[in-house]
Amino acid sequence: LGMFGTCSYFAAEREQATRIKPGTTEYEAYISQMIANCYHESVISDLKRSREELPVMPTRAETMALCRAVVIETDGLYPEARPKKQN
Repeated sequence: LGMFGTCSYFAAEREQATRIKPGTTEYEAYISQMIANCYHESVISDLKRSREELPVMPTRAETMALCRAVVIETDGLYPEARPKKQN
């Protein structure tokens, strides 16, 4: 069991090492894209709910701030979902 645990640990570490890391330009581009996707989906959802009329609340800035918070929190909880580095 000890050897299996050690091998699993190193396999997971190696897999994690191939993912983009916070602080890199790739990471910033990834986060920016995820925020843009969140905002886009939010607008589409609001338009569908309001029968093609733009909703009054929340504002664009509020929606972007919420999307940023959700994306950062989700990324922290699930770093394995980050894209792999481009070699």
